[in-house]
Amino acid sequence: MARKSNLPGPGPGRPKGSKNKFTTLKQSFVDAFVGLGGTNELQKWAEKKENRTAFYSMITKMLPKSVEVGVTLDDILSALPAEIAGPVRESLSRYLSDK
Repeated sequence: MARKSNLPGPGPGRPKGSKNKFTTLKQSFVDAFVGLGGTNELQKWAEKKENRTAFYSMITKMLPKSVEVGVTLDDILSALPAEIAGPVRESLSRYLSDK
């Protein structure tokens, strides 16, 4: 449940010029990663069988949850051989005209 505030509107936010705490935290992790040996040490750790599940779990959390792709039906049909694209286009036209 959201906590009520005495302020009439949004708060003042972060003061201009001050560092974002999340950006600072991310940089701290990068610094620690480099200090611990960087990619070479991560790979050595991940190669150990007992660390594989944790490694893959971390990787999946870094991947985007969704990807938006701008593809049209014409893009798809133009990638198909003509002997397939033609009948598909005709079937779709008939289907859409019935609606």
